[in-house]
Amino acid sequence: MSTGKKFFIAGCFILLAVVSLFLFRNAILDYVINRVTDRIQEKTGLVLHIDDAGFEGIRNVYVKNVSMVQPGMDTLITVARSDVKISFSQLFRLRIAFDEIFADSIRLNLVRYSDSTSNYDALFRNKKDTVSEKKTATGYNEIASAVLSRVNDLFNENIILQSLQVNYTANNLTEQLRIPELLYDHKDLKASIITASGDGVAAYVLRGTADAGNTSYNFQLIRTSDDKSSLPFIYRFDNFKVTFDTLDVKLDADPDASPVPLNVSLRFKNLIVNQWRISPVDVLFADLGVEIKLLADENRISSEKGSLIRLLDLPVNINGYYERQPEKHLAFNIYFDSKAENFFSSLPPGMFNTLKGFEATGQMHFKLETDLLLNKPEDVKFDASLKKENFKITRFGEEYFPLINNEFQFTAMDGDRAVRSILVGPENPMFTSYADISPYLKMSVLTSEDPSFLTHNGFVEEAFRESVAKNIAEHRFARGGSTISMQLVKNLFLSRNKTISRKLEEALVVWIIEQNRLVSKERMFEIYLNIIEWGPDVYGVGEASRFYFSKLPRELNLSESIYLASIIPHPKYFKYMFDSTGTLKEQQKGFYTLVGNRLLTRNLITQPELEQVTTTAVKLNGMALNLISPMDAMPVDSL
Repeated sequence: MSTGKKFFIAGCFILLAVVSLFLFRNAILDYVINRVTDRIQEKTGLVLHIDDAGFEGIRNVYVKNVSMVQPGMDTLITVARSDVKISFSQLFRLRIAFDEIFADSIRLNLVRYSDSTSNYDALFRNKKDTVSEKKTATGYNEIASAVLSRVNDLFNENIILQSLQVNYTANNLTEQLRIPELLYDHKDLKASIITASGDGVAAYVLRGTADAGNTSYNFQLIRTSDDKSSLPFIYRFDNFKVTFDTLDVKLDADPDASPVPLNVSLRFKNLIVNQWRISPVDVLFADLGVEIKLLADENRISSEKGSLIRLLDLPVNINGYYERQPEKHLAFNIYFDSKAENFFSSLPPGMFNTLKGFEATGQMHFKLETDLLLNKPEDVKFDASLKKENFKITRFGEEYFPLINNEFQFTAMDGDRAVRSILVGPENPMFTSYADISPYLKMSVLTSEDPSFLTHNGFVEEAFRESVAKNIAEHRFARGGSTISMQLVKNLFLSRNKTISRKLEEALVVWIIEQNRLVSKERMFEIYLNIIEWGPDVYGVGEASRFYFSKLPRELNLSESIYLASIIPHPKYFKYMFDSTGTLKEQQKGFYTLVGNRLLTRNLITQPELEQVTTTAVKLNGMALNLISPMDAMPVDSL
């Protein structure tokens, strides 16, 4: 068959298809609408209603007064009118796609009635077997490729949206996002955005460019109002507040490659974050950049070399991967090499408040390496270090850490409540110097709380590793890895807030004190023993030895010392640990055996001394005797 005849037949076929489409277009449209309506109701229970739909011309389709609702609940979606222009080029490839999309007066109304009921829950319904099959059969590269292809398809069209509004209502509070107009012309995107959250109204402009053919996108969101109200909807995630002046987003990818490469870049100017787990006050990131180079393979997602987070002048390198087969495996590395002045000047306000104004010279080298099999958390590998080179402190910040080498005032706290002020020094008659404290007590406290305190540099990596393993295994924060140095820093310089910022600040202050020998180990331990709580309104070893035994700290025997060490984690439990005669209950025998054997193993006591360690040797004869409340059951804190 000649080439001319082939073209003639193809032309006739196309003409026939176009004529058929034109003749039966309304019937086809009705069929598609009914099919879509039935599938939505079958899968989700939502009812889709369209007042009017039809063709204008051969490829322009319109729908009017569209609504979607779950029976008995608020209407979820309404659209006054939508017009689409069908792409013939895609249609002949048996794909339904559009060259242009127009929509007017779109309303998405999300209503949360209770923790378990909303008018949008149905959107997430699906058959469990279908979901599990997809998860088993679909690789990360296929998911990434499919998502990117959908995005590219969307940006292959002209888009005009007018009056788009998203409302979210829960607990009698409604938040809103409005887009009066959005325009996209195959390349340039522009939109105005107005947000209304619980703390005010803000206005933004969205603009940028898209190159769907090369999967390359570059957008910028700019706040144009002076009101720094937080973004809507995010607050619903555990009281999370976020606002910023500008956000630049860049994406470059190749959905046809395998593995699929995705290069994502985010840059915030004046990002403000407020969340109680992070910090009790606003945290300001004046210039925060994130550059991630991802590779999505069938069973593995990895962050490649060159990925980093930049805080002002501090670039932090990150790389790692998550692998789901043959075992769920997570590994990541974080490291930086920075001038000390750049490091401290880049710390965000709202975090590290005691270091505000802190200055130093020299170099700082940090690395964190973690390797974890999720089904074997006990085997987690954890290696962290912060090293210095020619490091020199030139200016202290809000707190002058060497101050505690001299006499100072300490405020004892019970949660967020100040209990009393304690003078730490010889002018206080209850203060006990390091030399005047029983060696048995010092050995017992160190053995139970921080055995390597006198030799470590503020941190014990094995304790951190065990803490990470336990927290992962129990899916909660079940155990910390605090050393005596960290406990002391927390009590002397930091708030009692259990936040991420406080833990990071605690670690950094400990590093500064320990690495630069600002305070000796003996002085730190002396302060620790003189300020910690040992009972109801009992602070310091001087008060504790009198309260329980009517003794001076240097007179405490081994059994009494082990008892005092045992109640440090829960000092208010003491009254349940004794019988009516003031004798320690046998329930505490396990702790005594553990600590006593550790002391013997380290040659800190002799075998005859160990044999004298019994719970019956601990008998109250101080003021504590009047407060005991014998019970059959009591909380037990064991090592």
